[in-house]
Amino acid sequence: MRWCRDLLETVSRQKPWDVRSLHQTELSRSLNVVELIGIGIGSCAGLGIFVTSAHAARYESGPGVVLSVLVASLAALLSGLCHIELATRLPRSGTGYVFCYVTLGELLAFVIGWSVILENVINGAVAAKALWQYVEYMYNYTDDSNVTESTTSVTPGLFETTPDYFPSIVVLVVIVLSFITVKRYAIVNFVLMSLSGLVVLAFICVGFFHVDANNWNSTPGFFAHGLGGIMSGAGLMMSSFISVDNLASCAEESRTPCKSLPTAFGFSLAIVFSLFFLVTSALTLATPWQNLADSASLARAYETKGIFAANYVVGAGAVIGLLPVVFGSFVHPVRVMYSMSGDNLLPKFFSKLGYNGIPVCPHFITGLLIAFCTLVVNVKTLLEMSSIATILQFISSAIITLFIRYQPLPVGICREYSDLELAGSTCDDGLDAKDVLDFNESRPKLVLLSNGECKLSKDENLYSSIPEKLPKTISQTSAFSKNKVNGYPKFSEVKSQELTTAAAPIRFTNRFKKLNSIATQEMYTEKDSLRTNVTGNYGIVGGLENGIRGGNPEFYTDSPKTVNTVLTLSGTIRSVSSSVSSSLVALSPGCQTHADERTWRHTRYFLLIYILSSTGLATLTQVWPADSGSSWWAVTLLCISLVILIACALSIARQPQNSTPLYFKTPYVPLVPLLAVSINMLLLASLPLISWTRFSVWLLPGLLLYTCYSQRHSCNKQQDEQDVVLFDISQLQSAAE
Repeated sequence: MRWCRDLLETVSRQKPWDVRSLHQTELSRSLNVVELIGIGIGSCAGLGIFVTSAHAARYESGPGVVLSVLVASLAALLSGLCHIELATRLPRSGTGYVFCYVTLGELLAFVIGWSVILENVINGAVAAKALWQYVEYMYNYTDDSNVTESTTSVTPGLFETTPDYFPSIVVLVVIVLSFITVKRYAIVNFVLMSLSGLVVLAFICVGFFHVDANNWNSTPGFFAHGLGGIMSGAGLMMSSFISVDNLASCAEESRTPCKSLPTAFGFSLAIVFSLFFLVTSALTLATPWQNLADSASLARAYETKGIFAANYVVGAGAVIGLLPVVFGSFVHPVRVMYSMSGDNLLPKFFSKLGYNGIPVCPHFITGLLIAFCTLVVNVKTLLEMSSIATILQFISSAIITLFIRYQPLPVGICREYSDLELAGSTCDDGLDAKDVLDFNESRPKLVLLSNGECKLSKDENLYSSIPEKLPKTISQTSAFSKNKVNGYPKFSEVKSQELTTAAAPIRFTNRFKKLNSIATQEMYTEKDSLRTNVTGNYGIVGGLENGIRGGNPEFYTDSPKTVNTVLTLSGTIRSVSSSVSSSLVALSPGCQTHADERTWRHTRYFLLIYILSSTGLATLTQVWPADSGSSWWAVTLLCISLVILIACALSIARQPQNSTPLYFKTPYVPLVPLLAVSINMLLLASLPLISWTRFSVWLLPGLLLYTCYSQRHSCNKQQDEQDVVLFDISQLQSAAE
């Protein structure tokens, strides 16, 4: 029994985080918004346009592939909103891996990170093989015949009948060429995608000039493979929306990730969706979907139209558009390995940086994996496996967003304000920056004593009792009381971000947890929360026009206006309004307005039931009987599942959220994350069963690596062992006294 408990603690241990460390990195912060947009578009657009769209139209959806693009785009949008909030909270390399490690535990984080490596390796291999198919097609094309017999085609089975040497050589060349700084990569990526975009626009225009409505209306019609075909096509297209993840993986190298990532995500997704939708529409309207080729599909689509040199133009555009995908397949897995190595889940040499700031070992290992897959694995096999990791990561992002928004403790970087920023804002007393700075010299300071107590004092000598290594400032939320200390209003309790680094010979984690458990009973609402910013000064976020609210009458003031006036004179009022709605259901005045352990526990239960119901609903869609006369049981289960989903969603929406101010918030929580979970579950169930089998083959060596190495050398395990030693020493000292 103890063994099971120890195993559960091992796989569920979470990564500690420190707000200060989130701003520090060994990588170069050099990317601006335009370069991030180039990375987002280039890493996926070429694969979706020149490879996946035609494959999905021919084998999965038929003309309904345009609806598959809509479904996949909706899933990517909902999941991307969650993903970007997490990236602005935790702007580190590794994205989904880091998010899982902080919230869901070490084992799930390792599985997500391992899956992401496979996903990008597959995308790089598919892009390299497709690139060579277009090159070979242009080389072998003549005016009086189609592609010669030597042109590569999709062969049955898992592996190629003969090794595909030339695409592997392309990958080996790219390994060397891509070993450049991320800044230069972003510039090259943007240039290549701009040139390829001109060819894509020309392809779209030509397609709409040769529209034939019979290509959509003739037998078997628009829904050639039914709704199931549309969903399976959407699942296949999900691998082409990996731009969301690649953008987030560059957060650690962005100049201002909290502001740049949301903008880059919006532009990237809008451009990618528009291109996918227009290309699939033009392709299926101008060419019968049954006649689409297995290789070099877009270059061969207009062979019968008599358009001079169209084959060469589209082929050249495809080569230019697929090159950024091959380059981009190195970006994300390299950073995931770098992050995993930093946590000791992979050997330390994976985190060694080269002269240009690129992790050397992960870069070359990623290239060799791509080259091996390109050499022996079939294109169709790779395409069927490419979406699993993407969808799994999107599901985990939605769940983590709900976890973070409904748990009482804040996670990651919050929106902070300095007095210089406040001085420029509109205040009733018209304070300028000098007034604010002068006031700071005499204003009370929130002091963290060596015994863990927090106190307000104007005595500068009080700071001498603080250890030099102890953080001077902590982001926190406090409750305002009539009680006073040294003549100043006292903050009865403090809710602090959990310290996770040993700032002194003892750890303060447990002490702050106790403070958090008390403080959650006496909190403001989102508009009335008092925070301490990074300079150690306290200020109001949101204003106090309705007075101080709380369940205890002791915390009500005689005059809300008086409190507002006093705090305004201190120069610390700044009213902040969210640009998007972050809550779906407005809580009634009688309901609890702050998250605590009880509401967090309820949310977890409802979320677990919702996930199980979504899984059951997705499974039900795959076993739905073909005979409508014998489907009564399926209809009954469908109705029950929908009722449970709606009830759980409403129950979660009624729970109070964490009111931590953020740079970017996912709108309409919990609706957006819950819809993302349900839609991605449906897409996951629509993938072929054989894909799961092949995915498991890749997962097994990863689990073996985790069991034999990662869980033994994890930084969390080493930290836990240090805590035990410190605890034993403290016990010995107390016994000696």
